[in-house]
Amino acid sequence: MTASVSMTNARSLEQDHKLEDAAKAYGEILSRYPQNEDARAALASLRDRMQHIDEPPRDILDTITNNFERGDIAAAASQCASELNRYRKSYALWATLGHCHLKRGALNEAATCLNKAIELGPDKADAYAFMALVSHRQGNLANATALYRKALQLDPQHFLALQELGQILLRSDTPDQGITHLQSACARAPENARVQFALGCALRQMGRLQEAETAFSAALRADPDYTAALANLGELRLLKEDYESALDAFLQVSQKEPQNDRARAAKFHAMAHLGDWSWTSEYASQRRYLGLQGTPCNPQHLVHLEDNPDLLRLRTQAFAAQAFQVSASAIPTKPSAATRLKLGYFCSNPHQTDTSAALETLTLGHDTSQFEIFLYTTVSDEVDQDLPIEGVEHHRDFSGAGEAEILAQITADQLDIAIDLNGYTSEMRSPFFSQRVAPLQIALPGYPGTMGSTQYDYLITDAKACPAGSERYFDEFLVRMPHSAHVPTPDLATAAPSKTRTECGLPDDGFVFCSFNDVSQIDKNLFGTWMELLKTVEHSVLWLGRTSEIAQTNLKNAAESYGIDTKRIVFAADVESEQQRHLADLFLDTIIVNGTTKVSEALWDGLPVLTVAGKQLAARTSASKLQTLQLHELIATSLSAYKTAALSLAKNPEELKSLRRRLAQNKAISPLFDRRQYLKDLERAFDTMIARHRQGLPPDHLDLAKAMPSGAVAPLSRIA
Repeated sequence: MTASVSMTNARSLEQDHKLEDAAKAYGEILSRYPQNEDARAALASLRDRMQHIDEPPRDILDTITNNFERGDIAAAASQCASELNRYRKSYALWATLGHCHLKRGALNEAATCLNKAIELGPDKADAYAFMALVSHRQGNLANATALYRKALQLDPQHFLALQELGQILLRSDTPDQGITHLQSACARAPENARVQFALGCALRQMGRLQEAETAFSAALRADPDYTAALANLGELRLLKEDYESALDAFLQVSQKEPQNDRARAAKFHAMAHLGDWSWTSEYASQRRYLGLQGTPCNPQHLVHLEDNPDLLRLRTQAFAAQAFQVSASAIPTKPSAATRLKLGYFCSNPHQTDTSAALETLTLGHDTSQFEIFLYTTVSDEVDQDLPIEGVEHHRDFSGAGEAEILAQITADQLDIAIDLNGYTSEMRSPFFSQRVAPLQIALPGYPGTMGSTQYDYLITDAKACPAGSERYFDEFLVRMPHSAHVPTPDLATAAPSKTRTECGLPDDGFVFCSFNDVSQIDKNLFGTWMELLKTVEHSVLWLGRTSEIAQTNLKNAAESYGIDTKRIVFAADVESEQQRHLADLFLDTIIVNGTTKVSEALWDGLPVLTVAGKQLAARTSASKLQTLQLHELIATSLSAYKTAALSLAKNPEELKSLRRRLAQNKAISPLFDRRQYLKDLERAFDTMIARHRQGLPPDHLDLAKAMPSGAVAPLSRIA
């Protein structure tokens, strides 16, 4: 090959930015033709150029970027490594290679490359943000926070830094700053569905539900197929009791993700609230796997599906394993040395009907010379912020607070016993109980079932609600109260103007069956039994509680399918109408999930309640109350026996009157509505639990109506 041809080839390599190859070609020419001044001058010029070029040509960087963005991380990393042989001072190559290692999870290699990038480009925000992400994933939050802040100092609108620093701050003592950073990230990238979703989750965690709904909607506008945002939107609508819109969201999720069990269970829940039982056939085909092989399901959406406590426990354990992430920094389990036993009641939403009914008894009724009472609430933006009670010794309102702030305050309070009043019945704002916030943690359930987690030591119940042999349905140890575990409320009687039957839409004569339990608790088989009662008892009517127009239509259509005139299905128009429950003749309890407050109100007003003692705790709460009232004949053992008992009472007015008289007499002397007796029993339970703990004994099943179990001890003094 002649010198001329070799020079042409060398210049071509140089024009193609293959500088190392061009330099080699010029060198080979000079080795053959030492006197070739053109080659000598070209090589000198090229070497000078190479010394002053830090970055590769734009087309090379574009190729690397395209490979990275389409997910071919290996190709992008290989190209970066190859080009770094020629461009050792390239900030872009070191930063991109570090990002590639980060994507692959090779954190040490990523740190090496990104440190070099920061050295070469100390004014570049990207390198600091990527390095912060490395520290973040290594668990060094302090260093990550400092690096994210440095990135934002260089570029106040840096998307990654805003997003990730926002997530860190949400879990710190400055959660509002975290929200602000995520909002800035959303403003920077409104089309980014992922960050809109992250903002929605953060707002939901903080109890700012309306804003969370707006953020999830924005995520869906950016990505209509973002099923996680759609599912969260549906769950927020459930909380608002907008069941029709919630159902629409879950139907879409189920269509896009047929294996999403959480959405499926929530769909069933929404349909139940609308009186739509068409979910039953789908459930029958999925029941063996629902919540067990797919996405874990919210237990509150499962409890009404069937009376099967073994299956419910398995499903709840699957959900709890995800919901209760046990922290390594859990609060120490040593009891406080305080003279008074410190009790902490945790209530996400004190306005929730069943919870608020018990709050006054629990927080104001204890013997304050022996017990120091703390109430922890996290009211969301969807409810009135004023508590229904006043005078609690220590009320910690954590509305808008972050997890770090909450746990710091609980740690400072040094509780002896923490009592969860919510369970799965409302938003779980912070994983309090996964942090072991007290030496002993108790479920005093608003949610009628096991929490499915060993983070709870005990569950407060009674022998009728949880008879011998039911221990297997619970992860907690059972504390059986000597009477009903139902928390008596100060005054169940609500003053309301008296109305006549006619004013309530009821016949002046004729038997009135009623059930004011939530429509979601009415299952298809039970409704069929009610329709058979109406067929058999002439001129009788079924008086139901307030519900939506859709639910009313569905229930009336169901009645028509049984040949029942829909005029015999009467719905209470308002709260005042429901308060006229004394006008009814017999309250028909729901079976799979019993009524709670509604049943107690009926009994308080002297209205007999007929129930079935089922298997799961939710199906036995009314039986517990009736046994405490010594009204055993109102506790049926099966649906057919329930029907027989209802017919007998409807056809024997004297028998019903006798029951009413006994109810009135027993109510006056029964422990069921005796707050003082209930609290005395509960305080004895707390004393017994803490005594065992202080003697180094593990939790055990406790029956306060019987002798202590083997290995138990008598209550100790509260002074540690």
